[in-house]
Amino acid sequence: DEDRRDNDRRVRGDDRHRRDDDRKRDDDRRGRDDDRRPDFIKRDRPARTTGREIPKLYSIHKGTIVRVQDYGAFVRLGDGSTYKDGLLHISRLSASGRVDSVADVVSQDDVVWVKVIEVKEEEGKFSLDMRFVGQKDGEDQDPGNVQVDTGRKG
Repeated sequence: DEDRRDNDRRVRGDDRHRRDDDRKRDDDRRGRDDDRRPDFIKRDRPARTTGREIPKLYSIHKGTIVRVQDYGAFVRLGDGSTYKDGLLHISRLSASGRVDSVADVVSQDDVVWVKVIEVKEEEGKFSLDMRFVGQKDGEDQDPGNVQVDTGRKG
């Protein structure tokens, strides 16, 4: 009896492995990987920003694009240890005219120079603009903040 139970266990174990192999083969045929987590969890994202501060209005910073969305891009200022990430709206990407797609101008991990143009302290948010900031050296091409104050979009 004991030998028969051991044999039954071995057979059931083989069946389980066979089912796993069949499942993997089916996933491969469907173009899925082993990771069954939803895509929004699996995306390659940089480590979260640990900064909690809001930068000073009209200050200029060197930043890195950490996420691209249809409506704009999120920018990490410096190494992310001091400030929260800010929003660079699609309308504030180019001084030369309308941008159809954020991805036409910036990509994740691009390094950009940006100016803080709006601060919402109570919400803990801030907006950025790269239209009048030299992308080679971070030079403020609108030191009087005339373009920002008038709402001119290029």
